[in-house]
Amino acid sequence: MQVEDAMTVEVVTVGPDEPFTVAAQIMRDAGVSGLPVVDSSGYVIGILTEADCLHLAVETDPPEIGNRRRLHNRTWARTVADLMTRDVLSVHRDTPLTEAVRLMQKARVRRLVVLGPGRALEGIISRSDTVAALARSDEDIEAERFG
Repeated sequence: MQVEDAMTVEVVTVGPDEPFTVAAQIMRDAGVSGLPVVDSSGYVIGILTEADCLHLAVETDPPEIGNRRRLHNRTWARTVADLMTRDVLSVHRDTPLTEAVRLMQKARVRRLVVLGPGRALEGIISRSDTVAALARSDEDIEAERFG
């Protein structure tokens, strides 16, 4: 089984200049825990994850009692580019799924971006995608692959 057999191809993305709060709302509304950050050409330049967002909370904690407004204003001033992880772990469509899983485990990440030529985003493979793929039969996978 390869990454292409399990990856999500309709990926929610965000641009680097989006306010952090907009990206957080996108993650919440889409029910995802990470967003690839793409430039105007669709090339991956980073990833924004829940972990990146939590760093902001740690960085601004503990807020002074009664000073939530300062914390709120500081959060609004941040962009995705300020918080994103720039060193994105990636795989290709034809990467064996076992290799992608090993990479996720070794790096302790929940997802890998799937890149095509020139760092173009082709999809994302997450731990939940992998579990769902393992639950499918070989016949189901073959039917999906060859119609």
